[in-house]
Amino acid sequence: MSPALAATATAPEGGRIEFRLPAEEKAMLARAAALMNMDLTTFILRKMLPEARAVIENAERLALSDRDSLRVLALLENPPPPTEKLRRAAGAFSSQVESLGGSENAIKQRLGASPVNEGERARSKAARRIT
Repeated sequence: MSPALAATATAPEGGRIEFRLPAEEKAMLARAAALMNMDLTTFILRKMLPEARAVIENAERLALSDRDSLRVLALLENPPPPTEKLRRAAGAFSSQVESLGGSENAIKQRLGASPVNEGERARSKAARRIT
């Protein structure tokens, strides 16, 4: 294996990444960066950050068929009746809220969550993510 060199990329906030690569590859990256009138760190970050965003977005996106998309939307608009297990969980949650001495919205505010209607937020989020 060819000798390895340490390359360092420094993020604007001070984060630091170090990696090893063969001298030929470092030279190729440096040449490409120079041709783009960038330093090596800027070149690497500008090329890799969009790729990282795409990987994350693809991992977090849920792709549904047309049939499944319509089923999810139908269930959001007309949810099935709550099961006994869900009723027990809701009762336990209400008891915990009461023991903390406040309404659900007051508890959410203490925890830093928005006191808006969570059902509306979930429907909106689901509609945006369905492709």
